[in-house]
Amino acid sequence: MKPGTLSLTKVFGILMVNLLFFAANTYAQRDTTLNQPNQSGTFVAPHAIRLAPGFSTAAGQSFRAYIDPNINQCQPLNLQLSNNQNYIVTYTPLVAGVTNPAATNNSACNVMVDVQYFDGLGRPLQNIEVKGSPTFRDIVQPIAYDAYNRETTKYLSYTVNSSTSSNGSFQTNAIADQGSFYANPTNPTTWNAPGVPKINFPYMETGFEPSPLNRVLEQGSPGDNWQLTGKPGATNPGHTVKYEYATNDASSLTSGSGRWAKMYGVALDANGKPTLVDQGSYGANQLYVTITKDQNWVNADGKDGIVEEYKDKQGRIVLNRAYNNGGVAHSTYFVFDDIGNLSYVLPPAIEPDNGGITLSALSKLGYQYQYDGRNRVVEKKIPGKGREYTVFNKLDQAVAYQDSVLRLTNQWSFTKYDAFGKVVLTGVWNNGGTAISRINLQSQVDAISQNWESRDNNNASNYYYSSVSFPTNNIQKVLTVNYYDDYIVPNLPSIYDKHLSYSAMTKGLLTIALSNVLGTSDMLWSVHYYDDNGRLTKTFAQHYLGGSSNLNVANYDETSNTYNFTDVLIASTRNHHVSTGALTTIVDSLVYDHRGRQIQAWNRINNGPNTLTSKQDYNEVGQVRIKHLNATNSGASFLQDIGYSYNERGWLTKDSSSLFVMQLKYNDGTNPQFNGNIANQYWGTGNLLSKNYAYNYDKLNRLTAGISNENFTEQNITYDKGGNLLTLSRTDPRIPATVNLVYHYDGNQLKTVDNLVNNPYEYDGNGNATYDSRNDVHVSYNFLNLPQNFTGSKTLAYTYDADGNKLRRVSSNSSVGATDYVNGIQYKNGAIEYIRTTDGLARRNQSNGDYSYEYSLSDHLSNSRVSFDNNNGTARMIQQDDYYPYGLNYNRYAFGNKTPYLYNKKELQEELGQYDYGSRFYDPVIGRFLVIDKYAEKFQGVSTYQYAALDPIKNIDVNGDSVKTAESTPIVKGKHIYITRTTTITGKVYDATGQGKADALAGALNDKLNNSTGSETVKNKNGTVTHYTYKIDSKFTAAHSVEDVKRGDNVVAVVSKVTGKSANGVTDAAGVTNKAYGLVAFVQDSPMAALLDYAYHEVGHELGFIDHFDGDKTDPMDYNGGTNHGNNFTNWEMIGIYDNNKNPKIDRGYNRAIITNRQNEGVTNDVSTNERPYTGDRRHGMLIIKPIKN
Repeated sequence: MKPGTLSLTKVFGILMVNLLFFAANTYAQRDTTLNQPNQSGTFVAPHAIRLAPGFSTAAGQSFRAYIDPNINQCQPLNLQLSNNQNYIVTYTPLVAGVTNPAATNNSACNVMVDVQYFDGLGRPLQNIEVKGSPTFRDIVQPIAYDAYNRETTKYLSYTVNSSTSSNGSFQTNAIADQGSFYANPTNPTTWNAPGVPKINFPYMETGFEPSPLNRVLEQGSPGDNWQLTGKPGATNPGHTVKYEYATNDASSLTSGSGRWAKMYGVALDANGKPTLVDQGSYGANQLYVTITKDQNWVNADGKDGIVEEYKDKQGRIVLNRAYNNGGVAHSTYFVFDDIGNLSYVLPPAIEPDNGGITLSALSKLGYQYQYDGRNRVVEKKIPGKGREYTVFNKLDQAVAYQDSVLRLTNQWSFTKYDAFGKVVLTGVWNNGGTAISRINLQSQVDAISQNWESRDNNNASNYYYSSVSFPTNNIQKVLTVNYYDDYIVPNLPSIYDKHLSYSAMTKGLLTIALSNVLGTSDMLWSVHYYDDNGRLTKTFAQHYLGGSSNLNVANYDETSNTYNFTDVLIASTRNHHVSTGALTTIVDSLVYDHRGRQIQAWNRINNGPNTLTSKQDYNEVGQVRIKHLNATNSGASFLQDIGYSYNERGWLTKDSSSLFVMQLKYNDGTNPQFNGNIANQYWGTGNLLSKNYAYNYDKLNRLTAGISNENFTEQNITYDKGGNLLTLSRTDPRIPATVNLVYHYDGNQLKTVDNLVNNPYEYDGNGNATYDSRNDVHVSYNFLNLPQNFTGSKTLAYTYDADGNKLRRVSSNSSVGATDYVNGIQYKNGAIEYIRTTDGLARRNQSNGDYSYEYSLSDHLSNSRVSFDNNNGTARMIQQDDYYPYGLNYNRYAFGNKTPYLYNKKELQEELGQYDYGSRFYDPVIGRFLVIDKYAEKFQGVSTYQYAALDPIKNIDVNGDSVKTAESTPIVKGKHIYITRTTTITGKVYDATGQGKADALAGALNDKLNNSTGSETVKNKNGTVTHYTYKIDSKFTAAHSVEDVKRGDNVVAVVSKVTGKSANGVTDAAGVTNKAYGLVAFVQDSPMAALLDYAYHEVGHELGFIDHFDGDKTDPMDYNGGTNHGNNFTNWEMIGIYDNNKNPKIDRGYNRAIITNRQNEGVTNDVSTNERPYTGDRRHGMLIIKPIKN
């Protein structure tokens, strides 16, 4: 049975049951019940492990189960809710068999309890996680209001006094206790909260405009420096985000407060082709302007560093303008046609304030979009890239796409769908080798009556699908094939066919897939099996070890997953089969505490020792305090213990172990940074911080210098208005001369670099560098724009599948030779070299086949700084790496075999000196990518080649987009037609706090989204009535490490603290997405019920909604409806979700995708690596604690 949640509401003494939960078979704890066949893994519990009917283990399996009473000393809940208060109590069963969640004998390990208290007006007063802290103390968040019903002060959560009963009762002195807690959190006789930072002002205040508009004028944050201007008792306050509201005027940009705005329009010809029209400038008071000054801004800066956002009377952003040093304006214009479609984006590099934009400049630097009569984007032009065409069928599904490189060979990529809108086939079509225009192809597609394919097990030539939708002929190659619902596929290899042993409840689920190995005719199988709850329990995935000549169905990985009652993955066993070699078995097990925080990770390879690879300790507010690495004695001792410290903002200030220690400074640095920029980085060994960098930034928060005390310095860093590097000086004490790089461009494309390369870089029509001048190599690319072959001074060949996974690498210039990549298992010349793990790798001894663990100690950017292994029970340093600010490695020591996963944990391509980021190679010598970001049109403010939002001290990029819609086959009953419209959203939940909440939140978010429904009835003129049902198919999964987050994923990231402001000036520190269609959502760590509430709201933004301010408590997108958002999307929102996502939304360009530092970050901002870094917008600053990979 799926887990359920029971909510009880008590209002003035009346108890109401909102949702009943039934289950059978009870025990207490976060104890474990095992009921799957062929079970393997390590299972630990404090009281009991139950082997239920269905459980078995097999000879050769690695299975271990034991009781550890110290792992989690569960305590009885002993609830004593305050009956003199209004409250809602939510019970979430954590184990099977809980028939009465409210029973007094339940423990905190078998039922999770959250209480929300309300005042007489229905306003929340306190949120309490009952026994939620690691030591089973109540975690309390006080809530207070001013005389105008505004939450002007938001308080950090705290845990109750160690001598106070933790029973869920209302805390009458919560605000005073909260202040006392943070004044001396480590006091052993009262708060006893080691690892919690002292904070003088543990809250964030909001200053509102004294008007009925209630607009925010100033937003503070916890800590002295971030208090509102003039705060009594605070040291150096006023480093807040400040807002001003105005309208545009006719003054020039250089005149003090001038807010002049250029006006552009669009002229459309008969075919809908747009032309940019210069319409002069906006008249005074025609645009609303919001002016933002971040925490670094001071009066002496004038315009420097401020950001202005201009909206027209329809609420559309038509201009974003930021000011760099000297008041230099960086303006991005968004130009809409008369229908409201975004037709042009004019970035700062094109100098749009000046007007007179030429066609050449528009082609090289501007974004252009063309729509058809149904408002579908049919053509687009990205800077530095040829024109792209898209053709749609009658269901508005994209069925054909052509870029400029495909056009050279008259090829189009195609997509076929089933009746539910799920993709079944993709491939390449070439119209018989004859060129065809987009308009003519659209006409051909419009003439086809069939829009989807059906399964046809007699049609082997079309992979057992019918062939009635476009295209029906001239298919050059099929790239991917997907099967759903069942496992009845005639040519499914018998070795993968185990469907009789697994659930048949697979309607709508992906069951079998085939993926082409690009450049070959080889297809790789993957088969997915589920349990009755739709959880993926078994997969078979064929691998490509040895390349095409070794293709064999006997080369595959078999992975089995085990989940606990709350759908959290607790064990995974992977059997790696090789047709001509021995079986390799990898068993991973995860242990969580009573609140879903991951506390242990175990790994075992073959018959090797069962190794506790990591153990995490948390402080009382849920921040990771200590991480322990490597124990083979069940945790009695570890090779390394890493301690973490934080400041009042929750930003990482120090991580320290005996082999590597790092300290970060922000507002306390040599050049104080109050907005989250890092001012200084110190590092060394033990307590010796012998090395350091001091960083400088311009007013757009772009790095301008990293000064090293060892003279490994990068300075004189300047940029053009497009975010392209113009100059960079690099020093090395081992080399007398300073290297002064001067960059030269054609648009955004790098041509030459003085003092480095003289021959110009060359590019293809998709903007890929086909000649890498620095390495003197020519590069060819596959249709995914992934580098495939390097020739010239070096010879390398890469092999990928059609999903973009790197399968093989062959080098003719090193001893490496051939490298095979099998989902974390890495081969060198046909033999396993190592297996990647969460915290490093397990290296194989080529003599005896045993594995030894190597661990990586990382900095805040996930850069590998020190690697160590186990040398007779002692941590031995085997590798050490240091980096220039833009990532060039300058101090690499290796004892024995080198670890190639270095900068940002990306694999170094040794021959090229570049890092493989999955979709592109990054060159740290020049600080640029060599390929255009495939999502460039969503981040139009800056160069499509730049790296890390031009702040590589804080950022690496994570972005993605994966939303699609489908409409069911109409069911006709007389004059009534029934149609189901489904919006599918896929993505990842990543817990950046390191507490292991990703699995639980992903499951709960899917449940809530999948239970969201809407309906619409349309009566036609002929008397027929069409009934539409709207649903969501949510497919969020947990990302247990940053490597699990792919570039095509939506992301919901759990962080320690979020500060932000809605578009209407209402503060909300619970979550933030970059605006409608935002790609990454951050939600504040909270009790699971509140966390789910925040995540649901933020996914609403990812699906296309902005915030509403109507006071509707039933609307989850409404801020003024109360602290809690509504339960489910409203009916009109469900309709809107489908309509919003039915067509490609190219105007997502003015969203801000979020860069996370992925692991060990001190702070994360809502600035994309491919977004305008010059905005300097800190309104949505993410305050992230030290995250540890789950």
